[in-house]
Amino acid sequence: MAELVIQSSNGNDVTTSLIVAQVFGKEHKNVLRDIESLSCSEDFNRLNFEPISYTDSMNRMQKAYTMTR
Repeated sequence: MAELVIQSSNGNDVTTSLIVAQVFGKEHKNVLRDIESLSCSEDFNRLNFEPISYTDSMNRMQKAYTMTR
């Protein structure tokens, strides 16, 4: 099982939407949907959910999020 918390390049403890989906047995698209439908302030979202991208198994760029505590 993957570790839920990793360390970012600047030394902060973070996780990603991909890790959350894997650890909790969810589809990544549903984790993305839930993150994007949170009713939090724009500032909170900007500070806690950083958009990132990754290359999937079919060599396509896909979106994900890095999340802070």
